[in-house]
Amino acid sequence: MLPLYFFLTLLMISSLAAAEPHSTYCPPTFKYTVNSPFENNLKTLLDSLSTSTSLRKGFDNTSVGDGSDQVYGQALRRGDVTPEVCRKCLQNVSKEIMEECQSKDAIMWHELCQIQYSYQMFFSLEVYTGKYPDSNEEEKDVPDQAHFQSVMSLMNTLSGKAAHDASSLMFATGKKAFSNAETIFGLVQCTRDISPNGCRSCFTQSLGDLRACCRDRQGGTVFSRNCNVRFQTCPFYGQAEDLEKRSLLNWETRLNIINGIARGLLYLHEESRLKIIHRDLKPSNVLLDQEMFAKISDFGMARIFGEDQNAANTRRIVGTYGYMAPEYAMEGLFSVKSDVFSFGVILLEIISGKRNSGFYRTKRAPTLLAYAWQLWNEGREFECVDPLLTESCAPAEVLKCIHIGLLCVQEDPAERPTMSNVVALLGSESLALPQPSRPAFSVGRTAPRIDLSLPSDPSINQVTVSSMLLR
Repeated sequence: MLPLYFFLTLLMISSLAAAEPHSTYCPPTFKYTVNSPFENNLKTLLDSLSTSTSLRKGFDNTSVGDGSDQVYGQALRRGDVTPEVCRKCLQNVSKEIMEECQSKDAIMWHELCQIQYSYQMFFSLEVYTGKYPDSNEEEKDVPDQAHFQSVMSLMNTLSGKAAHDASSLMFATGKKAFSNAETIFGLVQCTRDISPNGCRSCFTQSLGDLRACCRDRQGGTVFSRNCNVRFQTCPFYGQAEDLEKRSLLNWETRLNIINGIARGLLYLHEESRLKIIHRDLKPSNVLLDQEMFAKISDFGMARIFGEDQNAANTRRIVGTYGYMAPEYAMEGLFSVKSDVFSFGVILLEIISGKRNSGFYRTKRAPTLLAYAWQLWNEGREFECVDPLLTESCAPAEVLKCIHIGLLCVQEDPAERPTMSNVVALLGSESLALPQPSRPAFSVGRTAPRIDLSLPSDPSINQVTVSSMLLR
């Protein structure tokens, strides 16, 4: 049996991950006029690129219009992501580039895709324009210069493979062990309208910029018109072993996992001879068998309640950051509603393919809960859904699950449903769902920065309430 955490990690590698590199080149010269023929052609071009069947091969360029209003455009899919994920990424980029730029020449890079357009023909033009995304500044310092020597060795090897191995489609990933405790992961890619020599030349210039910006960092990215390079000390790209496993996580499978966890908690809370509060429900404590049925495990922190007992208090806080209910983290109060909160976090993670802890590194919102709540209030809740579900999900079911997740993570435990309510809501198409109130750790709160050198799923043991700064 494998932990649910393992599969969520695969999802995060493939979906729009937290702390994604993002940059824009949008020169103020040569602005177009709003509602002009050029802008209309640009909208048509962006729509064409984001729906192009050519992107199944990872690259496309085209043009729309003629004369002075003609627009040339190009889209690139990162080589390790699916066309479905790329389509969602390109739709987001198309929207953002229209909002942020009014230039006749622009490029926008996201982690998984990029779009560039111009009023001039630029296909096959080898002009280097290196850009550093803001995410470079978030990387921790590395004092050991031998670290970057290993980075450059890996990146040079990948550059040669991507540029001159025809089967690579000008894309390569790889890793290199730096020490017993650390591995360096790298990725390089060129647009496929340039020659192999042009691709290698672009890599050479990009790696020079990478040395200038990030030689003392744990990771870094350089974007340019024709090539992109990136390294990290943690895996950020998908592998072939990954694509096969991710294909198992369609909507039907995820819904079964959600229902399995819900029924497991219902048994612990209401159907077992003893009322049991788990207190550390998280993806690594949910096991999936070969049939992808969910089983709750690790009861080392569980507490047994008496028949008439509904809540308890403790001065010894145990649990895992990101899944602990606020009343438990701050005051040591726990009940069945504490487990309900943890369930709600996991539910939103399964649907979004993102983790709650660490989400603060993005500019969208400080936590996944805050992000889901923000989109809910704006009527854009489907934007929270993992793009991998586009082909397999029933939209109404997904939105209902998001609604239930938000009900479970409400700040006031009295407003959260019981697990019997949750199971009933998940299984019914007719029961009305109440409006959720603000989730914990979202509006008006700042999530703390944690030491990113720690394991990605740290358990908190034997700490007092005063040392838990979760709000």
